[in-house]
Amino acid sequence: MVCDPNDPAVKAYVEKLENLVDIAYNETCETLGPARAREVRKSSVYKEEFDANGNPTGNIIFKYKLKDLTDRRERGDATEVLVVDAKRNRLGKEAPLVGNGSTIRVVSYANPYYMASTKIVGLSHIWSKMQIIELVEFSGAGSDDFEDEDGFIDEVVDEVSDFASDDF
Repeated sequence: MVCDPNDPAVKAYVEKLENLVDIAYNETCETLGPARAREVRKSSVYKEEFDANGNPTGNIIFKYKLKDLTDRRERGDATEVLVVDAKRNRLGKEAPLVGNGSTIRVVSYANPYYMASTKIVGLSHIWSKMQIIELVEFSGAGSDDFEDEDGFIDEVVDEVSDFASDDF
């Protein structure tokens, strides 16, 4: 999820996440002892967004995971992300595919981790709910909204097309 770091809600969210990383870091260092704790580092709670040319956009990115779905099914918990519209009406099983440019809110929980191989303490963001504020539907890969045109036609046409006829 891409966010504006100057938004007050985003600032508050980042502050809460950084406090959770600090707690996880302190607990990990206490568990490892002073000698091993010197090498432990904290992971950032977000990544910076860069454009296609590698220039920073000024936005930040949070990555969410749909972790432990198998474990959640075995415990009898919900197995899917709960999706609601702007008025908090639950969407059925036929929820739309949310594409880039949509405005959403998410509910997640932070799962602290320590990776011994890299000596990094961080947070995984586990996704549980989503509210769609403004929807831009995902159109799918390969769907460029082309129509048949007069012009070049390949002499060797494969019998099997990679595109469904309704893609064009």
